Parts: sequence; structure tokens; C-alpha cells
Amino acid sequence: MESPSFMRPSITVGAALAALYAAYVLGLVLYRLYFSPLAKFPGPKLAAVSKWYEFYYDVVLRGQFTFQIQRMHKKYGPIVRINPFELHIQDSKYWDDLYTGHKEYERYAWMSGRFGANTTTSSTVGSHLHAIRRAPLNPMFSKRSITKLEPLVHEKVELLSTGLAAYHGTGRVVCLNDAFNAFAGDVIASYCFGFSYDQLRSRDFQVNFHSAYEAQMIGAGVETVAWALTTTVFHLLDSPSSLNKLRTELSEAISDPTKIPDSSTLEQLPYLAACVKEGVRISTGVSVRLPRVSPTKPMQYKGWVIPPGTPVSMTTLDVLRDEQIFPDPVCFHPERWLDKPKTEDGDSLSRYFVPFGKGPRMCIGIK
Repeated sequence: MESPSFMRPSITVGAALAALYAAYVLGLVLYRLYFSPLAKFPGPKLAAVSKWYEFYYDVVLRGQFTFQIQRMHKKYGPIVRINPFELHIQDSKYWDDLYTGHKEYERYAWMSGRFGANTTTSSTVGSHLHAIRRAPLNPMFSKRSITKLEPLVHEKVELLSTGLAAYHGTGRVVCLNDAFNAFAGDVIASYCFGFSYDQLRSRDFQVNFHSAYEAQMIGAGVETVAWALTTTVFHLLDSPSSLNKLRTELSEAISDPTKIPDSSTLEQLPYLAACVKEGVRISTGVSVRLPRVSPTKPMQYKGWVIPPGTPVSMTTLDVLRDEQIFPDPVCFHPERWLDKPKTEDGDSLSRYFVPFGKGPRMCIGIK
């Protein structure tokens, strides 16, 4: 039988490693809380110590970190430290400065691969490389190119209308989100691939999201368009006065209801444009934060100097639901967009219409 003395070295080594690890963790905690360049910024101590705080709200509680950040701002103010490395700002007036005022700002590399594709144009970290990659795509999504797509869009609108009309008098309930997913998918796939999967022809629009969309990174475009259309139609049906105003405007502008007007005609209809804008605002296609990094120079927010290399983010949801900019922000109120509206501070209301982002990295499909 072995003597107990032969086991002592391994026990000693194990205890030493455990003590060393404990010392490392303690040192890391103390550094992040008191000696990090971000230690001066307000925020929860647990968030400053570890990204497990974010993990808990986003993974365990399933996508709740965006709302937890909002609660942080209510407690700590317009700038908060949301994890050991990143700051978040909730101040609608700062949006333009962060996203349009500095072309040299880069994406945050840690978040660029969150969709499993960190080499795409949209996920490119460096601003210079992003501009090179995006340049060949810009002509494809210009106003002129999109106008040439109108015959295809009209064709798909007719198919959508036929599919919806089939429900009339049947007592069946139509799932608008399925219908609009099929519509958006067929239009976008036709433009990007040169063919579509004819989802609008499927029974009850049951085929409405092809796996190829995710593989080709157009799924986000399909779902955001579909959700914006669904949200807008829901609120119009829920608001008879708004629906009647829109119907009146369309009836006066369209002499022959069997012919779909071109986009240039529809864009001149103020109440239609207001309904679209309000629907897109409320639908909030992107609800996650959008970090930017200044690689070499410090950022400035009011009296705060933010060290170079620090990811700083804002969230479109915070701007689009800002009560100081949009009174009754969760209400569908198209009239807020009529007659060149301004905020209480005299800014154009359109300045805060940011569902597509702003600046050199704004959504390429905004047209």
C-alpha cells in the first residue's frame, strides 16, 4: 500500500494552481473595477466585471439585454458601461456624431461574426476595406436600378393580391406575416439570384422563407421588409381614421384601380409616405446595438473622454422610441410626418428616422 506521503506533491500542485487561478480572477476583477480605462464610467459592477452578465440576459433570458441596457440608462444616465470593454450611449442627438461624423470609425470585430459570416461587406471591420467592398454594390441598389425593377414588383404584387383575394368570403384567417415574407422573398430573390422560389404561389403562403436566404445573407432583408409591411397593415386596420384617409388619397390619385402606378407617382402622395414611414419606425427592424470603434483617437461625449479602441454603441430602438422626439412613441400616428415636421428643439424630425442606420454603413437596401 502506498504511503500517503506520495500523494502530497500532487495535492500541493493542485492547491497551488487553484490558488494561482483564484489570484488571477481576483486581480482581473480588481483591474476591471478600479484600474481599467473604463473604470470611471457608470454602470453595474457585475457588467464591468464579466461578459457573463450580458450572456445571462441575452442567452438565458433570451434576447433581453437590449431592454436591460435601457434600464441601466434610467439608473446611471446617458452613458453606461455595459460590459468590461464596451460603452453604450442613449442620446438621440449623438447619433449623427457616432455614425456619420467620422468615416474612420470601424465596426467592433468581436460582434462582426455574430451571423456566422465575418467576411461579408456588412460585417467588414475596417472602414477603408468596407468602402472598397461596398462600392461595386452601390449601383445595384441605386434609385435608377430599383426603378428598373418595378415591372417585377408589380408582377409580385398581383400574385400577392390574388392570394389574399382567395380568402374573401371563406371565413379563413390569413397570416399576413407569411404572405409578406413570401412576397419579400420572391422579389429580393428575383433581384439577387435572377429567379425566385415562387413562394407566393404556395397554398396559404405556407412556403415563405427558403433556407437559401440564410445561406446568401438576404434573410435579414426579407424578414425586415415583411415585418414592416405586417406592422403597417395591422395598425391601419386597427385605426379606421388613418385607413380612411389613406384610401381617400389613393382613390383620388389612382384613376384606374386595375393599373398599379409607378413609384414616382406613389412617392408624391404625402399620407401614403407618412404611413410607410410610421410603420417602418414602429416595426424597428434592427433592435440590437451597433458598436463603433475609433482605432487611434479618443471619442468625446459631452464631458466624457472615451479612450481609443473602445467600442461605443447606440441602439436604433432608443432613437425611434424617444419620447422627446416622438411623443406617444408606440402609437401609430402618420400625421407626425406631414408638413415638414420638426422636434421641440427645431430639428427636422427626419434626422431621427434611423431604422436603416446612417452614414457609410447604413443599410444598402434603403431604396
